[in-house]
Amino acid sequence: MDADTLPALRRGLRILHLAAQRPGGIGFADLVRITGVGGASLSRLLKVLVDEGMLRCDEASGRYRPGPGFEAMVAAAGGLGALPALAQPVLARLAAEAGASAVLVAAAGPDFVIGAKSEVAGGCVHVPVGARMPEPLRNGLGQCLAAHLGEAARAGLLAAWGPAPGAPGDWEAALAAVRGGRAVVPDWPDLGHFVRVAWPVFRADGGVVAVVGVSLPVHEAVRAEALAEAVRAAAQGLTVRLSEA
Repeated sequence: MDADTLPALRRGLRILHLAAQRPGGIGFADLVRITGVGGASLSRLLKVLVDEGMLRCDEASGRYRPGPGFEAMVAAAGGLGALPALAQPVLARLAAEAGASAVLVAAAGPDFVIGAKSEVAGGCVHVPVGARMPEPLRNGLGQCLAAHLGEAARAGLLAAWGPAPGAPGDWEAALAAVRGGRAVVPDWPDLGHFVRVAWPVFRADGGVVAVVGVSLPVHEAVRAEALAEAVRAAAQGLTVRLSEA
């Protein structure tokens, strides 16, 4: 049986798998070559997948990448429940307003994971949805989430992560500054490529569940303070949506 006679569902799943495998997405010509699906049939399949939010097409490159619907399913399967789906429209509005990629970083047991994201061209979010955040305390978004955890949970994580690298002071001193209400959180000095603007999202019981944030390269750091109010509003709006769900 050749690829053109395979059921549409099987071909659609193959396309999703290929798009998810490649961090930069996959182009139309490569999909034709790899799947063997004819151009007209492939165009119809791609349109359905994009319309349903399972794929998105980058306008500049024409490459297809996992869409918000696909990413929400991945995150939900990772134990985040309805949070990614509730966050997606909030992140999309924030990204459009900020002109920067917006992301939800959530606590999943001992790990911090990318729960959802909305990207703009040239954005800074290179970790896929559902993936564990590498070295979370060196990242300003991870610092914001850790800062608002309960004392026992925070102490356990700090013990597991060990001493702060490459800079004077320690993790707890940095996190205390974030708990004081700071929304603009630079990456740890030995990393230092980005400035993050982040704010926590809370459950109905008052516990922190995630942070919403945007990432700016250091040469755009002057924009960070101006974006703080938009990020706070997005996180507070998601807190309300979560309480009503």
